[in-house]
Amino acid sequence: YPAAELEKGCPTLEGVDITIDHGKSVRDIVGKVTLSKWNAKEKRIEGRGIINDEEIAQAIHDGRLSGVSVEVFVEYMNTQYGLTARDPEFVALSIVQHPACPVPGCGITQNIENS
Repeated sequence: YPAAELEKGCPTLEGVDITIDHGKSVRDIVGKVTLSKWNAKEKRIEGRGIINDEEIAQAIHDGRLSGVSVEVFVEYMNTQYGLTARDPEFVALSIVQHPACPVPGCGITQNIENS
């Protein structure tokens, strides 16, 4: 996704459900995104979430789960580079074991807070 489009869509990520493995069942909802902000320097979305499932929270804490994948509605437009996504509207954030994005920093980093 182009950075400018991610920045536009960033606010739509806040408040969406966090699911496990792109599950579609209510039982697959394990939390909620509580904050979504645009990092202009790194050109990426950063945020926070609450995980309500103890088993999933432990797997994140010990590093067994560290990937995320977005569920997003987009419009595509033809450009000189091929199809380009625009106007993203995030509908969920999914915790996955093997994300499509292999780049470090494209996943979960821990900042555990006692609140």
